[in-house]
Amino acid sequence: GPLHCNLDGPASDLYHAIHTMESHSSLGGFAGLFGSSFGGTVVIATAAQTKVPLLATYAAPVSSRSIKKPSANEIQGKAPIVHTTPALYEFDISTILSKVSNILVMHGEKDEIVPVEHANQIYLNSNEIKMLVIHEGGDHRMTHSIHQKDFLKKCLNWFRPMLI
Repeated sequence: GPLHCNLDGPASDLYHAIHTMESHSSLGGFAGLFGSSFGGTVVIATAAQTKVPLLATYAAPVSSRSIKKPSANEIQGKAPIVHTTPALYEFDISTILSKVSNILVMHGEKDEIVPVEHANQIYLNSNEIKMLVIHEGGDHRMTHSIHQKDFLKKCLNWFRPMLI
């Protein structure tokens, strides 16, 4: 049977929105997507093109213009790449944010790679239903255990309607 929860505010709206949607997305049934950093950008771009009931992002950049640019040596040290031409890594999803809804946007206030303004831009330009969480003093890798616990709690609550 259905899960009975006391939901209020955005969670209640989200619960009702999901239960009035079609039973399948173009991804093959209900799907929720999560992405961190550039993975968050990919999730947003995906949701702008296909129906995705729920999204969650952490430290997602909107564009490559204002993120810390690693040197070719830093990139090579993490993963082998063939191209080091900066233009190959340029992106900007600002024009598609209005096509995205049902999104939980999380970010660290002191993110040293992707400025917190990216989270504000995603939140302000996406459609309802949405929620913004900024972790005070939080960094790009979410190294503080209190932020990790809060992140897990908020994501579980955000995706809870999908578990019904």
